[in-house]
Amino acid sequence: MMVAEATACPETSFTAPRILFERPLHCPAFETTVAMQRSEERILTTHVGSLIRPPELGAENAKRPDRGLADACLREAVTEVVAHQARIGLDIVNDGEYGKSSWANYILERVDGFEIRSNQLQPVEWLGRDRDRFADFFAEEMPYALTGMPAQVCVGPIAYRDDDALARAIANLEHALAATGSKEAFMTVVAPASAAYNGVNASFASDHDYVFALADALRAEYRAVHDAGLVLQVDDAVLANMYDSLVQQSPERYREWAQLRVDAGWFPTIFPVIVAALLWTGLALRDPRVRGLAGDR
Repeated sequence: MMVAEATACPETSFTAPRILFERPLHCPAFETTVAMQRSEERILTTHVGSLIRPPELGAENAKRPDRGLADACLREAVTEVVAHQARIGLDIVNDGEYGKSSWANYILERVDGFEIRSNQLQPVEWLGRDRDRFADFFAEEMPYALTGMPAQVCVGPIAYRDDDALARAIANLEHALAATGSKEAFMTVVAPASAAYNGVNASFASDHDYVFALADALRAEYRAVHDAGLVLQVDDAVLANMYDSLVQQSPERYREWAQLRVDAGWFPTIFPVIVAALLWTGLALRDPRVRGLAGDR
């Protein structure tokens, strides 16, 4: 994550900015803390994110009438999976994504504006031409790949609904880190292209407006993970998967589709950094010595 650090020149009262890759970022004031670990002396080890959940975290755990017991079970499982990662020597650990129902569709449990329509099947385009190449396999193992999946229909404004699920996941990971002594951890959040990947826009005037509204809702999760001092990993499998489908129309069609979703994902995440950098630059250029570096004497 880029942040700006103000460095005072010892000979003047001028304070010049410089851009660093550090965390956490708090706008509008910038403070730098411990930098992310770097593979300077050796290659640091980690993993993709999602790990096999233990049986006790099955669907029945989420349905327990005693919420306290369910939360305690989840916390214990997270502590154990973090401890296991530490024991085998991983440098950057995570919670195994135990605090989510899935790697991507979990977000539909945390945002308003969508409804699942089981009577409206959406083609599974993100599987690309594999549906034709391996039709027999899909017919036996994943029949929905051929028949379609229930549409995730956007029917109204998209807004993040804070039900404490993310805060609970962050707290569980922080508890596990303290218990195991691990130095750094990451947490995954789905990207705009992979959120509601069977989505249908039935509310916004354009695909652009729909994607950016979804990205704006996801920003709440990006910032929460970042502000907790964790490494933010934005998961986006669908961005690559859609290539095989859309490139059949044209390479330009895929680039157009992907660029919109990349722009939407980056904008809410780094916009505060861009504003801060421009602000610091504007302040710096008030000093004639700085303008002189560009030839303005």
